[in-house]
Amino acid sequence: ALGPMKPKFSTAYLDRLFSPSQYMNLVEISSLLCGSGVYESTKDDYGLTPHLFLLVESLSWFAQSRRSGAWTYFEVTPHARQALMFSLLEAEAPAGFAQQYSIGMQKWQDEAAMKQLDRWMEEHDVDNNHWLWRLAEAQRASFLQLII
Repeated sequence: ALGPMKPKFSTAYLDRLFSPSQYMNLVEISSLLCGSGVYESTKDDYGLTPHLFLLVESLSWFAQSRRSGAWTYFEVTPHARQALMFSLLEAEAPAGFAQQYSIGMQKWQDEAAMKQLDRWMEEHDVDNNHWLWRLAEAQRASFLQLII
């Protein structure tokens, strides 16, 4: 008989991952979630819990938008995933995030609207990262259950 499975990651590594709260650690947390056994790219929520989905998708929204412009995110993200993201942002995100996301959903082909959204996202990038760290900390136990 096989004994209990050993964790894939050391406790020290996981502790470092959550402290200090650097942006690249958020990226690493998201990558580990996307590499977990439950992750399915074809599911609207990727097969993750609502909060872990929100962490992964918010990071993706900001990263892709900052890199290539918000319209590129909305162009390729399925509408059902956008609708889920919007509802979770309304419930969980700092004030204004859901409203700005909604603008992207509705006006992603409007160049002027997207320039304004890109500007808003640049101005709120630090706020987004702080919020995602609070979310990551709050979801640490759920995260560990998936990756250990």
